[in-house]
Amino acid sequence: MIARVLAWIAKFKKGPAAKLPLVPAIVAVASALLASAAVNNLTFLANANQFIADGETAAFTPPEAQDPDIVIVAITEDTLAQFAYRAPVDRQFLADLLIVLAGKAPRAIGIDLLFDQPTEPAKDDALKRVLASLKLPVFIAYTQADNVVSPDQKAYLDSFVPAEKRALVTLAEDQFDVARWIYPGETTRDGRYVMGLSRALAEAAGVKTRPEQVPILWHGRPNETDPAFREFPAHAVKVLPMDWFKDKIVLIGSDITLVDRHRTPFMTVFSGGEGMLPGVTIQAHALAQLLHSRSAPIASWQADLAIGLALGGLGAVLGLAPWPIAARVGAGLVLVLITWAGGAALFYQGGPLVGLVTPSLSLALSFFAMEAVSGSEARAQREFIKGVFSHHVAPEVVKQIINDPAKMTSLEGERRTMTFLFTDVADFTTMSENIESKEVARVLNAYLEGMTDIVQKHGGMVDKFIGDSVFAIFNAPIDLPDHAKAAVKCALEMDRFSFRFSQEQNARGIPFGRTRMGIHTGTAVVGISVRACATTTRHQATP
Repeated sequence: MIARVLAWIAKFKKGPAAKLPLVPAIVAVASALLASAAVNNLTFLANANQFIADGETAAFTPPEAQDPDIVIVAITEDTLAQFAYRAPVDRQFLADLLIVLAGKAPRAIGIDLLFDQPTEPAKDDALKRVLASLKLPVFIAYTQADNVVSPDQKAYLDSFVPAEKRALVTLAEDQFDVARWIYPGETTRDGRYVMGLSRALAEAAGVKTRPEQVPILWHGRPNETDPAFREFPAHAVKVLPMDWFKDKIVLIGSDITLVDRHRTPFMTVFSGGEGMLPGVTIQAHALAQLLHSRSAPIASWQADLAIGLALGGLGAVLGLAPWPIAARVGAGLVLVLITWAGGAALFYQGGPLVGLVTPSLSLALSFFAMEAVSGSEARAQREFIKGVFSHHVAPEVVKQIINDPAKMTSLEGERRTMTFLFTDVADFTTMSENIESKEVARVLNAYLEGMTDIVQKHGGMVDKFIGDSVFAIFNAPIDLPDHAKAAVKCALEMDRFSFRFSQEQNARGIPFGRTRMGIHTGTAVVGISVRACATTTRHQATP
């Protein structure tokens, strides 16, 4: 029986297991492809991936020096406190501000304020005259969105802003109203193509741009206290040095709480003014990107897929590792954490912003796929071992074999000392010839069942039945300390059982003979076959 069991296990290991080097590779590739497709096509996974990327952007955007080419002139609360009304911004003040700025020789001016309604006629006229008289490039906020301006406001905006000075201040936002992309521009209802404000200013500075919507490269703050771009309050410009504005691109806009504030990726970490940025500041981020011909460091889907393949391979290896499931799951979580930490560190050092959901999902898919494959094989092996050994050894021994097959004797054959127990019923052949065959079967089954229970009770294995004879082995298929002593105790209990059994059968008129037993301890080769090789000790138990 040992020979058959071990031969089957040897065949089992040379079957599916031989293909395992190829199976993990296939599973890793399939998992990476599936993970990439899921992240790019399933909304909830795409949103999760974007949220994590936003968190990295907020927490790990590398610090940069303030852009030397861009200056923000902000309408602040202190600025508005000087006027009789808050909105619209005093037009005379703006006219005077533009005259002062023009005297400081900037390269271009962008105005992120909508002139979509009249104020005081004299002040409106003053601002219109200044806008028309400026010689340097000036671009003024413009929109035709129905949810922003009514038809009357649109008509006034058209009359106030010269066509050649219009620039769209539309922000390209996602479904959660998070500003993400540079708005390139669009053809307005009068047939004119109007650029976005950042593109128009970049073109005015001599930088050619493409009419395409691209992700914003968020400019890192130089430190925890300074903003990403130099910003001065509008009411202080007249007293500031000319060098602070000369040859710069000046953006004029509001920096007021709850006014023209927009969600950005920084919202994932920062609240308030650090996460909700003024529209003019978002325009500054886009302008800086265009001026310096930079692109957002977002890794391509091919790069994410490559990382997913690597993590998928590691997940497949973990799925096959001979460790407890808790240890393998823990190792997988550590690998995911290392990947995330490495991705954040790479981004902080100026590298690409890699997607983290795709490789994490790839690792999980490949891990559980290989766990399922190896688990089905392991379950088949356990069921086979249980089905075969449960008839020959105690349940506790079967459990040990299932939990740790390494405890079994070697498949290649192992020389070890074992104890063998043999039994034989005297005159069994004569008895079987004198009673009905059904009665022989009943008596023999009851006898062998009782003998088997005793062998299993003492940690032995019933290797085979030869008619009425029992052949049991101690110290195989797993180690049994004091196996010779266990065999002797087993023989003594079998002697008591067989004596009682013989008396019971004799009382029923069945001449069941006495059981004779022998015990032999010696060295044998156990594995594919079992063969006694040498005798070292001999014990004899006589009923």
